[in-house]
Amino acid sequence: MNNSQKVSLPRSEVAVAMTCYNHVDYTISAINSLIRNTPDTDRYKFSFQLFDDCSTDATQSCVKKFDSVSYFRNERNKGLISLWNRAYEVNKDKDYLIIVNNDVLFGRNWAVNLIDEMIRLRCVVAGPVTNAPGHILDQRVQNFLKHYKNEDIQEHIDKTAELLKNKKGFTTEIINGFCMAFKLDVLHNLIPFKGIDGTFGGEDDFFKRCTCHPAVVPSSFVFHYKQVSVDRKNFKDQWSRKRGWMSGKITNIFKKRK
Repeated sequence: MNNSQKVSLPRSEVAVAMTCYNHVDYTISAINSLIRNTPDTDRYKFSFQLFDDCSTDATQSCVKKFDSVSYFRNERNKGLISLWNRAYEVNKDKDYLIIVNNDVLFGRNWAVNLIDEMIRLRCVVAGPVTNAPGHILDQRVQNFLKHYKNEDIQEHIDKTAELLKNKKGFTTEIINGFCMAFKLDVLHNLIPFKGIDGTFGGEDDFFKRCTCHPAVVPSSFVFHYKQVSVDRKNFKDQWSRKRGWMSGKITNIFKKRK
């Protein structure tokens, strides 16, 4: 073989599993943003899926118009954690699984940067930075962009991603469950996901049982509307790698679309 010829390595297979229950307008916006900002590369081949917790609105009929999105529906409402577990079962032969809410919009190269930093940091779980990280303060985009403005226009999200693209990731103790990337071999002995009432606390339980330290990846930006499906403004605890667990309250910055 000519030494000048490049050896083509197999691409890693990455499944992006979006979860939803109603709120079809957010779901459609999220899917459009996902497709636009998650192209295949020479290293990663992406597949897109929607896991629906038996929505009662037009989600099913609307999502079936997307040829590139596989659709999975619970026969009855079981809660978010059931969707996480089903996403794992469908994708356990893949290399990576990214589980993400439907109330989001994506910055450019968000998934490639997320996985690249996982590999660089030798982590098996990672999450992006966002405008609405809930109780996980390490994932606040304002930590890295002091003058960040909270806008859901895709052009603004693209500019934010551009400003963040060279920021390096770091490890912490826990990440927010709105968007989590897993190297799938770590999940085999930790499934099923568990939580409170099938909806809350899935990530808290997971990181108590998992000995790994997840990565926060500032070069990966995902805009998060937050409080769409669940109205929960107050958090009993907050996490910061500098201060550990703290008691307190986080202001809800979510604003409904007009």
